[in-house]
Amino acid sequence: VFPDLTINDGKSVSPAQSKIEYLEIKTAHVQALVNLLNLQATMRIALVGHDYSIQTLEEQQLVSKKYADQVKAALVARGIDPKRVQTFGIGGLAPAGRGNNVARVEVVKIN
Repeated sequence: VFPDLTINDGKSVSPAQSKIEYLEIKTAHVQALVNLLNLQATMRIALVGHDYSIQTLEEQQLVSKKYADQVKAALVARGIDPKRVQTFGIGGLAPAGRGNNVARVEVVKIN
């Protein structure tokens, strides 16, 4: 799981009050995943976006898919083949886990 995703909509509004669709992704976390994928040349992963903001499930799923897509774009920009990365958005259908985060992206090994 990317533990330090920060939601940023360019405003000083809490995530629950705004439809936020952009994540600031810590470069070190992306680079660690790139390093792993470079070491394991056949590994494929799924990036699963989660969103717990107050909105409909359909909206949560759309926004959480965008979160996963943003992480994928960061990986592809660093040379990872996009065919190795699938993205999904499940909104708030899975427990939030630890902390007060409104969003997270989980990394799941496919093979």
